Order: sequence, then C-alpha cells, then structure tokens
Amino acid sequence: MPPMTGLQFYNDKMLTMAEHYDDFIMARTLKRPSVWHDRIPRGAYKLFNGLEQKTNIYRGGLGVQAGLNTWNQIGLSRKPGPGDPGFDNCAMDTPQTYGYAWETVTYNGYRDSWQSEPVCLNDLKYVDYAKEQLSLIIRTGVDFGISMLENFNREMYIQQAALSNRLMLMATGALGFEEDPSLRFSYDPFATMADVDGEQVPFITFPAAADLSTLNWDFLDYVRTSLADRAGEAALATDANMPIFGLMLDLIDFERYIKSDAELRQDWRDAGMGKQLIDGYGMNMKVYRGFALIHDPRQPRFRVHSVNAEGNLVATRVKPQKLGRVLTIGNEPVPNPEYFRAEIGLGVIFMNDVLQNLFVPSIDNLGSGMTFGPAPGLTGEWKWINIPDNNDNPLGETGYFYGRFQIFPKPLLFSSACTVFAYRRCAHALSKPCAVQSDDAVGTGAIAGTLVADSFDATNRRVSLKLASLLGAGVGDTVT
Repeated sequence: MPPMTGLQFYNDKMLTMAEHYDDFIMARTLKRPSVWHDRIPRGAYKLFNGLEQKTNIYRGGLGVQAGLNTWNQIGLSRKPGPGDPGFDNCAMDTPQTYGYAWETVTYNGYRDSWQSEPVCLNDLKYVDYAKEQLSLIIRTGVDFGISMLENFNREMYIQQAALSNRLMLMATGALGFEEDPSLRFSYDPFATMADVDGEQVPFITFPAAADLSTLNWDFLDYVRTSLADRAGEAALATDANMPIFGLMLDLIDFERYIKSDAELRQDWRDAGMGKQLIDGYGMNMKVYRGFALIHDPRQPRFRVHSVNAEGNLVATRVKPQKLGRVLTIGNEPVPNPEYFRAEIGLGVIFMNDVLQNLFVPSIDNLGSGMTFGPAPGLTGEWKWINIPDNNDNPLGETGYFYGRFQIFPKPLLFSSACTVFAYRRCAHALSKPCAVQSDDAVGTGAIAGTLVADSFDATNRRVSLKLASLLGAGVGDTVT
C-alpha cells in the first residue's frame, strides 16, 4: 500500500484535529485553570427566538427589620365599656402585607471570530518537523480562543457592574457610591480612544477631584458586609456561616498593601491564612477577612491620559503584553513594562449567579435532507476550512483553521449586585541602604583615613583609602 502523503490525507488530518477542539480546550484548562474561563456558567441559546432577549429576574422583598409596633398583647375577650373598645380574642388581627419585585432585563448577543494564517498542505511533505509545527499551530489557536473567551467574560462582568451603577471609586466618601454618581467611574468595553502611543484602547473616566486611594479595608469591609446582606447566596463558599466572596486582582498589589501596614501585616500573620475549597471549582484559595484571594494575571489596568471638557480624568487601558523583537517569522510577545507601571487597577468582587453565556448552536439539520455539518459545543466553533477556488486555490492545497464565538450573555439573579472597584496602584521600586549603613559602628561627620600605598590610579581616577571607621555611603554617593 503506498504511503499516505497526498493532499487528501493531510486535509483529512486537519479535519480530524478540528473535530477534537473541545478535547484540546479541556487539556489546556486542566493544566492552567482560569476563573474567568471556567466559572462563568454556559448553556445553549434557543434558536428561532429573536435577537433581543428578555429575562425576568425575581428581586425579592423587604422583611421585618425593626420594632414591635405591629404586635398586640394576647388577652381574654371582654365586652366594650365606657372608654374601652373591648377585645374579641377570636377576631383576626390585621395582617402585615409583604411585597416582592420582578425586573425584566433585555440582553443581546455578540460574536467574534479568529483564524490561523494559511497552511499549505503540500508544504507539509517537505517541512522539517511538520507534525510538531502543526501541533503548535493548533495550540496557539486554542490559546487564542481561550483568551478571547476569558476577555469576553471579564469585560461582560464589568459591564454588568456598570449597568447596575456599581463601579466604585476607592476614594474618600466611597461608602456612598451607590447613591452618589461622583463616587463611581464609568466604563464601556465597546468604546475606545487613542492612547499616548496612538493605539485604540478602552478607557475609564471619573471626577478629577477624586482622591483615589490605594487598597483599603475601610472600603472592602463595607462591600463585603453589604454584599453578605444583598447577595449572600451568591457567595463562592461559606466559613462559620459567613459568605465568602472572591477578591480578584493582582495579588502582588495586595501583598504590597499588607506589607506597607505594620498592624495589618501582623494581623495577616496571626490570621494563619486558612484555605477554603471553593464550591464547584476544586481549588483551594487563601481566605482573609471574608474574601477568597484570586490572582488575575490579566487584571484591567489604566494609565492617566488627560482631563476632558467635563472635568473628568480620563485613563486609558494598558495591555499586559506587547510585540517585542522581530524573529524569523513574526514578533515575540513580551511583557509590557507600562502594564506594571500603570497607576490605576480594577478589583472585581467575584460571585456566582451573575452571568450565563448562551452559546448559539449551528443549524446542522433543517429537515428535508438539508444538513450543514456538526454543531459546535459550549466552547465555540472551530473548524478546518479548505475551499478550492479557480483563481486562489485551484488544487485545494491551502487552508486555515477558523473559529467563531456567538454568545448571548444572560444576566442572572445577582447581576445587579456584582461590584468592581478602581484603586490606586503603588508600582514603585525605591532603593534601600545596606544594613551596615544604619549600624552604630558607622562613623558620622569627618572620618580619618590614610592612603593605601601604590593605590593611586590616575587613568581611572581611582584611589584606595583605609578609613578609621565604617563609612555610611552607598554606590554612587559623593565623598569629599
């Protein structure tokens, strides 16, 4: 039997790989789990149901909160008399009436797509390590699709907080952010502007007079207490009957905040940093003061850009990575230093039952023999495409991998309670003196010294001295 090296063989291999897209996704997420990818629930969108969708969300009602003025003392029946209306112990009391609220929320669907660069099937027969290169193309496509969905989920979560007026500025007076718009920032993930480098990026705005704070437990304690009452059922877990919500940000910022406060640092040590198994996720997360600490390596960060005509400060998004040096093919992705120096970061209070992604399935069969291929699952659609064309691809030698997401993000019960806050980052690195410089043996003022014999170097302008005591000077300090 001749070796299978024809174009049809390679084309079939590509089709087979595309059909195992879900398996590639599973392998990738098991190795590198992500809250944004794994914790937003998924479902199938109901076809033939229109573009604008509606959902009715039950918002509950107020219970009894204070006083006993509606309670009556139990007694025996008595007839009316002068100045006494009497009392009928068999009569029904006037009951309290409870109310409840429903909210009708409309939502729309969104789509985006991605594809690989063209792959020449005929080249695979001659390229060294063709199988290995092909596997890298597959892996990069999977990683790109995962990053798209992670980004979509993060942005849509923040969008829900924006729609609910719960984008809090961590600034003086922020405990009133629910009533005062000046204590909130605005953000629209669909809007962009040119940053200082000319790139179109998302942006936030907030009053320029706001004194943005670093991470601060005065604000975080309020948010945790408020959410425990407002959305306790949406907690990721419970500890001693206390809801635990996710605190998602850059944990390096959080650790820097803890280290900057001696009392807080001691409290951190005394707390013992217990771990909590987050329900349905199978990962132990550190819990501190009612929050499960979750590191977000792609935390949204912003740098100050300008003050607009309305007197609001405008800060533009900084991306975590950028294209670096030119390689044999393409540019190397490298960390973006501006991302680490960004002045403003967003923290997300992560909860359950905020969003559900409804994936639009393909129509694989309309009846009467009309079929359209397999329908995608709940990880998007990904396939190998090779369409012969009389001009561009007459022999069917060139194809590409193509992926597409079509998602309706459905608001769930606690979408109105999700909260995101903006805080000031302290991304500074200051020099520290050597410990010897603060030692008692270090001399102060004029220090006697003797010239070391044969140490004078006129060419390099260098001389060696033997000092009578230690000198409190560092590298680069001027000594006279």
